[in-house]
Amino acid sequence: MNKLFSHVVVVIAAVLSLTSCLSDNDDSNTTYYTDTAISSFSLGTLNITYHTTAKDGVTDSTYTSTFSASSYAFDIDQQKGTIANADSLPVGTDAKHCLATINTVNSGTVLLVLKSKAGADSLAYYSSSDSIDFSSPVRLRVYNMQGTAHRDYVVTVNVHKQEENQFAWQEGSFDISSLVQHEDSIIGKTKKYRYGIIDGKLMRSPIAGGTWTEEKLDEDASLLPTEDVSFIAAPMTTDTTLYNIFLIGNRDGKTVRWSKVEDDNDASQVWTYYDDDEYERKNLPYLANMKAVLYGDSIIATGGDFSAVYTSPDWGLTWTKSSLYALPTAFGRTVGTFEMAVDKNNYFYIKRDGASTGWYGRLSQLGWSNEQRVFTRAKALLRIKE
Repeated sequence: MNKLFSHVVVVIAAVLSLTSCLSDNDDSNTTYYTDTAISSFSLGTLNITYHTTAKDGVTDSTYTSTFSASSYAFDIDQQKGTIANADSLPVGTDAKHCLATINTVNSGTVLLVLKSKAGADSLAYYSSSDSIDFSSPVRLRVYNMQGTAHRDYVVTVNVHKQEENQFAWQEGSFDISSLVQHEDSIIGKTKKYRYGIIDGKLMRSPIAGGTWTEEKLDEDASLLPTEDVSFIAAPMTTDTTLYNIFLIGNRDGKTVRWSKVEDDNDASQVWTYYDDDEYERKNLPYLANMKAVLYGDSIIATGGDFSAVYTSPDWGLTWTKSSLYALPTAFGRTVGTFEMAVDKNNYFYIKRDGASTGWYGRLSQLGWSNEQRVFTRAKALLRIKE
């Protein structure tokens, strides 16, 4: 692992010398490539340290295990000479002791570009059986078969610094009014349309304004909400021109729910009324002054005395109490009006009407940035440095 560059030169010279001793017949069957590049990079089994909290909620303990990192893809940018994983490894991963599998084009030789104590560059052979410290970016150099040219790469192994599904409320002053829609008759909007409940009917009109037309329902309009209405819409992941729409609110002391797929090319699409779970196992209970928002992949609802926050991962079909988003005691446990909203940076806000301060927070993974993936996985047949 610590053989220096001079040894590499000796080996390359020996190879060239040996080649020159071959017969003419052998030379005619041997091809020496002047190009090479790294074609794939992956990590093997890694150590990971887990932190756990005892039932008392105070005592911490740790234990070490292993996991296979082979499923974490590394993108190779041949133009920039970078290699990195867009999906970060889990928190607690030991990046200082990694086994890497590195493949090259045209049987190139991979070397590690290391720094001596004096700060000078030195080279060491890469071996798939030797661990590499990837706690900071590592430079790799791949030589062609003749040892006459090389390409350099910088490998960055990304490891999450924060656990998934971590959420904590913070108290502070903020203006929530700019995030909450307040327009007469309009309960919500999509990219193309605005929706409203007008004279007991669910109506739709173009986003820029115009004639209101009545929407089709699979049940009677008498089941539409009359108070505490929340309208949630989001593009479908499979086709962003289509929208999933969810409508929830209260009527006569009961929670009512409706949904639809907004699709201009399918006239058969109607609003579907949700019947309650007949076993009443995962229903959303009636909550006075209820409000709901889409946060991440779930719909979140609260209201009443704020003693519980409910989440639905399936667009309002089933609901469970959430300890993750439970409101702080200081928010209060008495029925009252409030506002709740999510901004473009995935911060979740809640504030009692009239209060000078409110509470906000962000789910850990919703704050993680997406790595740039342009120019990745290109064929590794580019011209190398001379």
